[in-house]
Amino acid sequence: MAFSTKEELLERIKAVFPDEPWPKGQVTSDCDCYECQECNEAVKGHRWSEITPQLACRYYKCISLADDQGFRHLLPAFMSCALIDCAETDVAVQSLAWAYLSHKGRSIDFLTRPQAEALCDWLEWNLRDEELEHDEWKEHQDHGSFLQKWVLKKVRTKNDRMWARLEKLREEASRMSK
Repeated sequence: MAFSTKEELLERIKAVFPDEPWPKGQVTSDCDCYECQECNEAVKGHRWSEITPQLACRYYKCISLADDQGFRHLLPAFMSCALIDCAETDVAVQSLAWAYLSHKGRSIDFLTRPQAEALCDWLEWNLRDEELEHDEWKEHQDHGSFLQKWVLKKVRTKNDRMWARLEKLREEASRMSK
């Protein structure tokens, strides 16, 4: 882990995820159900940093209902909200897990290496977080453990291979230019 406190991890998330206004009018696909409409209204026009723990708790389904672009926008918000107020956002980890376990089959190939590492560190933080009540801990730990294994296996391995290939290409280009 590259941090020692919640504050350091929160700053790291802020540093690696761009905080841009949500460009689309909705975070979900073209679904017209009540839940999707409610999620779209809740996050409409917000930067991810403007989503409060209270908003994340109330609209926890947004992360699993979101389309891929919406998910990318909401991911750092849910990660940050869980660090800011763990008790208020105890559903953040479960909602993220559902996003990966659901029929959508989420991929996080869109993450940069620093973002993937921040997500791994966030998952590790959630696995060791002692603010949770004992009853909440078991389910929280199960979801966090699943996600951490998934991220470590899929993202870090894939990113490491990608960065190794990129480094090899750079070396080859450097040799060719000499």
